[in-house]
Amino acid sequence: MSSVPKLVRVLEYVIPVISILIYYVMIAYTLYGTIDVGRVVCLMTSILFCVLGNYFPKVSYESHKNLIRPSPKNEKAFKKMAKTFGYSFIGVGIVFLVITFFV
Repeated sequence: MSSVPKLVRVLEYVIPVISILIYYVMIAYTLYGTIDVGRVVCLMTSILFCVLGNYFPKVSYESHKNLIRPSPKNEKAFKKMAKTFGYSFIGVGIVFLVITFFV
């Protein structure tokens, strides 16, 4: 297994793709003026939060204990923290998704 945590590898692929999509949306808005950039950015942010929320509970204690300050005391506390972060990120992603379609 590589030394790079899985969550970091996911972010290395997701963030550039989202950046390129938002770049093209801004260019299309400048050229045509018919695209609502705020909705697209909110949609991309909600997708990113849901993807991150899905991966947080799957991270391992050993590969991430040096990345978090202050670090959790044991693996049980880390798993509880990761699960809470996962649910929170998915909840925020769903809220952003609702905001995208109703506002």
